[in-house]
Amino acid sequence: MSNANSIMLRLAMAGVRKPCVSMNTSVVAARRGLNLNSRSYGSRSYSSRILPEAAIYRTASLGRNGRLVDFIDRSVATENPKPKVRSRKGKRKKRKKQQNPRQSPADHAQLKATSKTKPKLSISIPPRRDFNEEGRRILFGSRADNKLMPRCKSIVHEAQTKMLFSVRYDHETDGPGHKALFYVTLHTTMNDDALGELRSQGISIPSKFVNTGSDRSKVKAERLACIDLIDNLREYGLDLAEEIPDVANRIREREEAKFKLAVNQAQMILQAMGITRPSFDTVECGKAGFQSTVSFYCRGEPMCIVDHEGGRSKEEAEGKAILVATQPGGQLEEWLIKLGLKDRLDRVRQLIEESPVGHIGTLKIPQLSYEAFDKMDIALDGHEQRMDWHAKVKDEYEQESHRRNRSMSAEGTSQFRSLASRGQEDDEEMNRVFQTEEQRRLEKSEADPNGRQAEIKSIRDKLPIVAIREQLIDALRSSQCVVVSGGTGSGKSTQCPQYILEDAIANGKGAQTKIVVTQPRRIAAISVAERIASERDEEIGRSVGYNVRFNRRAPRGCGSIEFVTTGILLRRLVNDPTLRGVSHVCLDEVHERDIDTDFLLVLLRDLLKSRPDLRVILMSATLDADSFGRYFGNE
Repeated sequence: MSNANSIMLRLAMAGVRKPCVSMNTSVVAARRGLNLNSRSYGSRSYSSRILPEAAIYRTASLGRNGRLVDFIDRSVATENPKPKVRSRKGKRKKRKKQQNPRQSPADHAQLKATSKTKPKLSISIPPRRDFNEEGRRILFGSRADNKLMPRCKSIVHEAQTKMLFSVRYDHETDGPGHKALFYVTLHTTMNDDALGELRSQGISIPSKFVNTGSDRSKVKAERLACIDLIDNLREYGLDLAEEIPDVANRIREREEAKFKLAVNQAQMILQAMGITRPSFDTVECGKAGFQSTVSFYCRGEPMCIVDHEGGRSKEEAEGKAILVATQPGGQLEEWLIKLGLKDRLDRVRQLIEESPVGHIGTLKIPQLSYEAFDKMDIALDGHEQRMDWHAKVKDEYEQESHRRNRSMSAEGTSQFRSLASRGQEDDEEMNRVFQTEEQRRLEKSEADPNGRQAEIKSIRDKLPIVAIREQLIDALRSSQCVVVSGGTGSGKSTQCPQYILEDAIANGKGAQTKIVVTQPRRIAAISVAERIASERDEEIGRSVGYNVRFNRRAPRGCGSIEFVTTGILLRRLVNDPTLRGVSHVCLDEVHERDIDTDFLLVLLRDLLKSRPDLRVILMSATLDADSFGRYFGNE
């Protein structure tokens, strides 16, 4: 089939009925659904007809080789105009007009020949960069860890939230469009508080990181920059792919604890200055949080202080209101200055700062009425004579204590003898008895490996407190005050007193050892005493006893452990300020701050100056050892 026939067949399949093809052009025009009339103009043949409005016709374009190269639909809304015909003479005139009249035909031909020559395009591809602006090697896909590729951006985002650092992406492109390389630089800036928290954990990292990734894909280049940041932090011992340290949570907890301590100290100031209990009027301020107003009476003067800053929660807003009320130079301080109470306010603040845990307590005793004094005077007939007798006994007691302390200092001994003075032979005999008891207990546990005593010994050996047994004994030999801090269940309450007693008996000082252990509650004192007696395979009242209110099972006079409440030891200090016969005082759960514990710490610190042989052991699960060490004067 010829080319013309194939073209005619393709036009017929497209819906063109009667095409009219000119002899000297490559255009075929046809109209669908119309009778076509031919009209000749010169050497070309055209088809023309007045078409109705919005008639549709199609135009097909043919190449010189007879192939169909274009086929489109056209819409005509007006009369088909008569085609314009330009003769060869008109074309020659147009070419002459296009030529420059000042140029010769040769110059024009040469210019035309040179204009047809297209210049060759030269594309220069810049060399690939290997290092970024900070001198760190740029990470390309060939050197990246493909396991981190899917989740590297999520790791960086999570670390940004927990480690409080900020990130910024810079994008650059090198090379032409079809061979472009994306360079994505990740700038990371660390927070100062987060850096301090990490340094406290032994992790030291710089404050800024610059990491660059490069790839033909922009998204992959960003991921390569994140992978390079993860690798960079891994060089400093911080593996974000394994575990991200929650620095933000630790900082938030520390700030909350600091805020609560400041609020508690402000409440102490109000209580110590005799100010009534504050009342709060808290209102919600929409998205801004809460705003609180604190009201109280100061020496009969009503005061109302508003905190305009507010807080995110109701508790925070009330705490900030108290801080504003007690801040230096505030409205409350100005009123106290007018009343002449500035010195007392400064003294209260100084006591709070010097307290080991920033806490003080006030003891309020209401004044008795005159009628009560009269009734007491009648009931206490001969009161003046009894007071004179008490003063005389007190003077004799102080003279005896002064003489005893002076004799001890002259002898240079650390043994503080009891009221009933014993001889050296008696002490040696008692030490032999104590050592025999310890040896019998040890042999009993070794003789029966499945017995109760062997089981108790195995349990004691597995407690965490065993690791510091020797350190505790050595510290008590060189220091008067020792702080023991350990978690709940480590064995502080039951094992520390036994370690001290067993070491004293082994060294022949059991007769000069008497340990008093304080507990904040009666039930704790009784239960711990019974537990230690069970571990020592003996009944309560021999080497272990207790003394609480309305219940007492006292141990033997020496070589013993006695558990008491804090109030019982305070009353004993009132009757016996030097604690004669006591060699060790253990304060358990000392972090439970109450007024009895505070007074006991003050009295024991003063007693250590006159009793160089006395040893004080402070035990708690959560305790600031440095602050207590400074309070008792230890390094």
